[in-house]
Amino acid sequence: MAGSVIQWVRAGTVAQLACCASGDGSGDDANAEPLELAAAREAEQRAAAMLVGYEAVTFMHRPDGAVANDLALREQLVRLIRTFRPDVLAVPDPTVVFPRTGGIRHIDQRAAGFAGIDAIDPSARAMAFPHLLKSEGLAPHQVQRLLLYWPLQPDAIVDISSSLAGKIEALGAHQGWRPIGDHDAIANEVFSIVELTKPA
Repeated sequence: MAGSVIQWVRAGTVAQLACCASGDGSGDDANAEPLELAAAREAEQRAAAMLVGYEAVTFMHRPDGAVANDLALREQLVRLIRTFRPDVLAVPDPTVVFPRTGGIRHIDQRAAGFAGIDAIDPSARAMAFPHLLKSEGLAPHQVQRLLLYWPLQPDAIVDISSSLAGKIEALGAHQGWRPIGDHDAIANEVFSIVELTKPA
């Protein structure tokens, strides 16, 4: 989504990024210290996010490979949604296991996608996680639009030719991560748009 977000931020959008995992299992050295890996990956993510134009990055600190769409994660996401109060929420399409580009979609990405989707309804209901309102003063908030990125059948294409250089620069900030394809070949981002209706 980086190319799209760069353009939206340039146009005046305020964007924040939520990361469910921190990359503690992203290395190939079995003797590496997971907490050190996580700290390095979080620093890379913050650097990339700054290049994209995100206002803030929030880490949920779930272990790599163990992100689960459970009540605790949804509460974290509801808290973040009620705090930031976004009009739009973008998540990876959780139904895609085998992407068109090959390989297998990581289980953490699928779980994060479902968790994000499932956090939308309780974000708008006062009786969902009532302590968020009673103790933390976080009033319900209705997300207006959900964007699913990396779908098998996109129904919208965003021309990111004007922000492609920024996207590639942001990808380059992930110094310790495995290469993410041929950056120079990236030309468009695609995602599926699902309109959400307001509750009556």
